[in-house]
Amino acid sequence: MRICSNSFTANTCFPRNHNRPAHTVGSQARTIAPVPLFPGRSVLHLYQSNRLDTLAILLHGVLSVPQQDVYARETVIVQARGMGRWLSLNIAERFGICANVDFPLPAGFLWQLIETVLGPQPRSGPFGNDALAWRLHALLATPPAALAPYLRVGEAGGVLSERKRWRLAVRIADVFDQYLVYRPDWLSAWEAGRLLDLGEDEAWQMALWRALAQDRSHAHRADLMAALITRLHDPAPLDLPERVVLFGSSSLPPLLLQILQALAERIDVALFALNPCAQPWGDIAQRAEAQGVGERLLAAWGAQGRVFFDELAGVDELSSLFDEKAPPERLLAQLQYDVLTLAPRTPLPVHAHDHSLRIHACHSPLRQVETLRDALLQQFAGDASLQPAEVVVLCPNIEAYAPYIEAVFGQGEPNIPYAVADKGGLGASPLLEGFVDLLRVPDGDWEADRLMALLEIPALAQRFELAEAELPRLREWIAAAGIRRGRAGDAYSWQAGIGRVLLGVALPDADTLSDAQLPLFAELVPLADLDLRFAGAAAGLSRFSRQLARWQDMLQRPRPLQEWARQLADWLGRWFEEGEAELPALETLRAALSELGELAERSGVSEPVGRVAVLEWLHKQLAAGSGAGGFLTGGVTFAQLMPMRNLPFRVVAVLGLDDGAFPRESPPDGFDLIARHPRRGDRARALDERWLFLETVLAARDSLLLFYTGRDARSDTALPPSTVIADLLDALASGFYSGDGRELTDCLVAQHALQPFASTRFAAALPSFDARWAPIAQLAGRGSAQPPRLADAELPRDEALDALALGELLAFARDSSAWFLQRLGVRFARSEEGLAHREPFELDRASQRALLALADVKADQATSLQALGQGAALLPVGAASAVWAERAAQVFAPAVAQWRALGSAECALDLELAGLRLHGRLHGLDEQGLGLRQPGKLREGDRLVAWLQHLALCAVAPAGVATQTRLIGLEEIARYASLPPSVACAQLVDWIDAYRAACRRPLALLPRSSLAYAEGLQAKKDGGPAKALANAVKAWEGVQQQAGEGSYASVRALWRGQAPFDEDFAALAEQLLLPLLQAESRSKLA
Repeated sequence: MRICSNSFTANTCFPRNHNRPAHTVGSQARTIAPVPLFPGRSVLHLYQSNRLDTLAILLHGVLSVPQQDVYARETVIVQARGMGRWLSLNIAERFGICANVDFPLPAGFLWQLIETVLGPQPRSGPFGNDALAWRLHALLATPPAALAPYLRVGEAGGVLSERKRWRLAVRIADVFDQYLVYRPDWLSAWEAGRLLDLGEDEAWQMALWRALAQDRSHAHRADLMAALITRLHDPAPLDLPERVVLFGSSSLPPLLLQILQALAERIDVALFALNPCAQPWGDIAQRAEAQGVGERLLAAWGAQGRVFFDELAGVDELSSLFDEKAPPERLLAQLQYDVLTLAPRTPLPVHAHDHSLRIHACHSPLRQVETLRDALLQQFAGDASLQPAEVVVLCPNIEAYAPYIEAVFGQGEPNIPYAVADKGGLGASPLLEGFVDLLRVPDGDWEADRLMALLEIPALAQRFELAEAELPRLREWIAAAGIRRGRAGDAYSWQAGIGRVLLGVALPDADTLSDAQLPLFAELVPLADLDLRFAGAAAGLSRFSRQLARWQDMLQRPRPLQEWARQLADWLGRWFEEGEAELPALETLRAALSELGELAERSGVSEPVGRVAVLEWLHKQLAAGSGAGGFLTGGVTFAQLMPMRNLPFRVVAVLGLDDGAFPRESPPDGFDLIARHPRRGDRARALDERWLFLETVLAARDSLLLFYTGRDARSDTALPPSTVIADLLDALASGFYSGDGRELTDCLVAQHALQPFASTRFAAALPSFDARWAPIAQLAGRGSAQPPRLADAELPRDEALDALALGELLAFARDSSAWFLQRLGVRFARSEEGLAHREPFELDRASQRALLALADVKADQATSLQALGQGAALLPVGAASAVWAERAAQVFAPAVAQWRALGSAECALDLELAGLRLHGRLHGLDEQGLGLRQPGKLREGDRLVAWLQHLALCAVAPAGVATQTRLIGLEEIARYASLPPSVACAQLVDWIDAYRAACRRPLALLPRSSLAYAEGLQAKKDGGPAKALANAVKAWEGVQQQAGEGSYASVRALWRGQAPFDEDFAALAEQLLLPLLQAESRSKLA
């Protein structure tokens, strides 16, 4: 054995049994001399080290040796594109440039080698995974007899549905694809008609495979690989590269290893593998004395690595370069050293200042990301040399965490540059998601909220000339027009609803029609009060609906795959406007549809295929995405936790290590014969991911940060972490203890608060770097438990008020709390509830008011009311419509009769009162006075508004009009007696003075509570003001099923639950509302 210490010449060999002790070399020298690969003979050479950057330095030495052909390209096979990018940057840093080096993935290299050795071959013929799926889908339409018992279709007297057939075809194709790699001998036996006693599912699988294998126009992968191995063993000359490098692989299928061994008989083949341990550890799982930190972790996580290195035990040459220098006194470095050496030692303390390995337990994924940002800012603050590009954040499900990453890292100071890699195509593009949703349209029933979501896709909205500002108006129209679901048919369908919208744009209001006419056109009631400035939006909505109908008709017809590809590509331009921002997504779609057309040729499937199978295939293609962007871009890299992403970084963080989330549960299919008859070298996802986590731990150079949801956000109960965190804590407990006397788990696991503004986030131990939350954290727990009231606010005095519109005074009287909040600029957030998608089964209060308003306009008979209710989408459908119309007619009749008798004259109001001009108009006048209608129950605010209009009427006293007012509701009528003009004006002055005062600060004038107080005073019974106050309290708090006024949104926001029952409240109620009660009389409608 040739040994070169400290020079890193790497021209060392090691006996073939990797379980023998490996020679180690110190890593302080970071340069390496050229490393020729055994001149004069070809070998399979394994280079192994515990550090990936050391393997890269070894690779530099190999690449430094020129090939005989100076123009020949180097081939470095990598397991992931991210690894190839890292290596290219690494090589460029070492040599000043990285050129003439290819970084193919294993599959791409194999096909290139097959074509070099065997001649041109189709890279994805009829036995590619997707082609297999389509061929199996066609076969399952009329499955072989052997498959019938498994499918159990015979006993049901039918066949598999399109969706079930496609999903079964995909599952079988995945299993057959694994057989091609791991069980080619089974497939050869089945093609020869030999069963291998593999169980009850073997017979139907053999029947399917034999049906697939009848197409021998193209050899499948197993045949090609067998032919490749045979040809490589043949001494006849071949045009092969001088050398091939396989870098960083952590597993090799047996067939691929055989190919590499055969290739090594002709050229140099170098394997660079990450081996976490310098000592023999192949039997570590069987060691009874495996009690050290390193032994425990290798036993828990190293199963896949043990198999991998056992497979390589017979390599021609082995060079091992392990860095065994004593680690610094930091937990992470000592942990990695324990895994490397397996040296026995006494337990070591973990000091409080050692943050090299920390586990963070949070209440949610969002809190994990917020805590991560603080932890990274703490790292940057503590080490000025640390750069964002030296940090990687991995996650088992990057799609789920991407929105939280964007929300937390995309805003706030200080800014941390970052990029998110591996986001699937669907999650990254609303357009792609929208196209998939369009393909799903026949699966639904045109639900309003689902189709509105399509209209909110910018490219689709632009295609129908809909501006972003018009979309909220469209949503309002869809709700007001009664669109719930259904393409056409009943009153709640899209056809009927859009008809109402278009009629509302094109036709006059209902009150301009003659009394003999109902406001019905084609049995529809036009949507009222449409803003004609948005007429173009109505046209766009109509075009969208018509095109969606044609699209659905097209999707319903099965067609061959090539026709599907052509049709869908053609429709892309009809659905989406091709702006610059949409080009990447549209190119992705076109590429996927082009691939679908090519699959038709490769698979040979020409039978018509239904929409569902095409949808499922396209969804899978788009969801996978390219995964190429966002990796190693110069900022913090967020990426999927996946094999060969564990490159060396100074700081490695892992999000989402929740129980069950990682290692992920992925049970094999019940008919997977590999799972029933395993062999050495088979892949097992759980073992893969444990080895992956071991590689992640070794990849961290300075710090390892692990995050999981450790507490329930609702109950605060503890939640368990991933088993890998539990394994890690168990192993650490065997070799470390807390230096400050605490339990080691308490030292390593940080328990974080539920809220980002908790005061503990700004403590020295767990500092927060988010300045936005600091002021809130400082205030938390220091003030009164009762928040300050907006009602205590005082606005600056306005300029002199010289004119006041009657409508403004009425708005103040109806709800002074909401009126004041509006002056403050306070707006309540609109409910985010989706559009309704079910037709009503009864006449609710809102529909009753709308129907009542229609009845007042044109109809009071049940038959007319039913036609109006159906035409306006207010009544239930079917036979229930007539029942509810009859009930409504009976309830409405008294009120409608009174409303019909009301006048329609108007008069102007222009009064000089209290130093200002009160102006406006009064509507609904006749010789009997002022008539007001309220389509519903008379509420306190309605009565106050009617009272102010009555005061205005009495103050003006128009000729020929009685100074009396009637307010007619659905169940009762309120009448207000005539007042002398002087009295009316005096009372209007009181209201104007109250309005002036309310312009600066809220008044305790609450319609319901104040009227209740005034009614108590008016009763003049025992108790006086005390009884009146009790009435007000009851109105404020509510009784039984009736909510109190204190719970109203505007009142709650202004008064914060504190009833304003002070002297001002009593005085206002007595001054303003007692006169109302004295002039008011109320009675039930006959």
